[in-house]
Amino acid sequence: MSDAGGGTVSVPIDTRSQTSAMDGAVHPVQLPKGASAISETYGDWIVKCQLDGGARLCTLSQTQTSKETNQQVFAIELLPGNGKAEGNMLMPFGLKLDAGAVVKLDGKDLEQTRFSTCTVQGCLLPVSFPTVVTDTMSKAKTLTVAAQNINTGPVVFNVSLNGFAAALERTIQLGS
Repeated sequence: MSDAGGGTVSVPIDTRSQTSAMDGAVHPVQLPKGASAISETYGDWIVKCQLDGGARLCTLSQTQTSKETNQQVFAIELLPGNGKAEGNMLMPFGLKLDAGAVVKLDGKDLEQTRFSTCTVQGCLLPVSFPTVVTDTMSKAKTLTVAAQNINTGPVVFNVSLNGFAAALERTIQLGS
C-alpha cells in the first residue's frame, strides 16, 4: 500500500508460506516469468505478490485517499488461505477505539470487530472472512466499515467490491 509520499504502508499480516509441493519434492518458489514481485489491478483492487524468505506472499488490497489532502485515509489488505481471507483494515486516528467498528456487506451487518493496535499510519482493525463471506463479497457491491469519531460522530468508509472476485481468484492462483 502506498502512503501520500509514495512510500509503502505496511499492514501487518500473517506471512506463513502459501506454497506447498504435492509430490514432497523441494521446488524453488517462483513467480510468473521469474519476477521477484508482481502488482496487478482488478477493478478497485490491487493484487501484490512477492517472494519473502523463500515463500510466496500474495495479498489483495484497496487504499482510499482524501480528495483534499491526497493522504491515505483507509486501507484494507487480505491474505487468502485455509478457507478464509484474513488481514487488516487501516483506519484513521481520532476514533473511539473501545467502540470498535461495524463491518457491513451491502447494508447488512457482517461483523463487529475491535481494533488491535495503532501504528504511525493509523489504527488496525483485524478481519477474518470465511469463504462463505468472500463468496458473498464477490457478488456484492460495497463493504462498509463504520466507526465512531471521538468528536463528530460516525466515520464511514465504503469499500468498492468492483474487481474483488477476480482479484481474490488471482491472489489464490498466484499464492498456490
